[in-house]
Amino acid sequence: MITISSRRVGGAALGLSAVLALAACGSSNDSTSSTASSAASSAAPADCTLPPGDIKIVSVDSMTGPAAFAGVLAEQGASLAVKEINSSSLLGSGVTMSIDVQDDATSPDGSASAFTKAAADPSVPAILGPILSAGGVATAPIAEKEKVPVVYTQAGSPGVVIGDWTFRYTPPMDSYWADVKPYVQQQGVKSISVLYANDNPTLISVAEKALPAMAQELGIKVLSSTGLPNSTQDFKAPISKILSENPDAVAVLMVGAQNATVVQQLRQQGWNPPKVLLGFAGIENNFKDLGKTANGVTWATVWSPDSTEKSVQDFVKAFTAEYGNAPTSYSAERYDATYLIANALKKACSTDRQKVRDAMAEITSQPVVGAMGTVTFDKQDARIPGLLAEWKDTQLVLIK
Repeated sequence: MITISSRRVGGAALGLSAVLALAACGSSNDSTSSTASSAASSAAPADCTLPPGDIKIVSVDSMTGPAAFAGVLAEQGASLAVKEINSSSLLGSGVTMSIDVQDDATSPDGSASAFTKAAADPSVPAILGPILSAGGVATAPIAEKEKVPVVYTQAGSPGVVIGDWTFRYTPPMDSYWADVKPYVQQQGVKSISVLYANDNPTLISVAEKALPAMAQELGIKVLSSTGLPNSTQDFKAPISKILSENPDAVAVLMVGAQNATVVQQLRQQGWNPPKVLLGFAGIENNFKDLGKTANGVTWATVWSPDSTEKSVQDFVKAFTAEYGNAPTSYSAERYDATYLIANALKKACSTDRQKVRDAMAEITSQPVVGAMGTVTFDKQDARIPGLLAEWKDTQLVLIK
């Protein structure tokens, strides 16, 4: 259940939660350790209990606007986590957790406004940050100034994890996008043209840093790199320009439904397999209506429901049972981020922001196992090796 604005997410939970709340003790390589989070590991002293009542967490997210497709999926993951946390009494007898979802309408100003309001409420011990990159950049300084711990998912650009109070459960895309290299080499790509959203910090970082760095390493010539705003509706001119360049590969790095539009128009103008078309993690969420038209689009991702990791499969089963469909990375990230906060509350045995922040820092100082698989953190910023994926008929499939 997703609730917006001043309403909260909560409820009864699935039986899986008892397993998900366990801590990983000892070696991080122990396959029997926690599935949701090694986070719960070093619990507070046995005689320490949180006072009965509801602990409200605020989630600033895009429930409307261009990024709503991701925001809604993210909050489904958070909602499932809360149901499990409450059902298992993870936080103690009579202690529940709820999430107050504040819609930023896919606007950095909306993110900043909602975040400022949440940070000013002393009863809020932690915040789930906006998925919007620009929203992350706008709110991170507020978190540092107001000293409130925040866990971001998505928001993959520089300027988000900037200090002691900011955490991110999604690896920044520029840290793994170039893991598509083996495929590019196998296809013999010698030239590439790029079309990207020039008002999305995450995609700007990929288009202007990660992709050129990969191209330089592999000796690939970047024929053109065309940046367009999210509001662009007509792609005929930039696509015609790219096709006239006759590159070996095209990289599509747009926002939301624009990706489907660009891919469809490229296909209509003859850009079909085996010609190379590169995307990025999350692009698959825009291809469901395209079906086979998007076949062959390839990218590096950090998560797939087809992962063989037990913790991932446990989450996929629980999510599918709850919602009737398989989860996406947006849901998995927010689920784990919610558990990180809950386990920090349990570890700190307090809702004091400083103590919760310190517990989160200790938890992320070692690998955490959960819906995203095994995650390590580099200065409170998640890292996961990239997987090679492509679109086939109706879904993302991993390239073995």
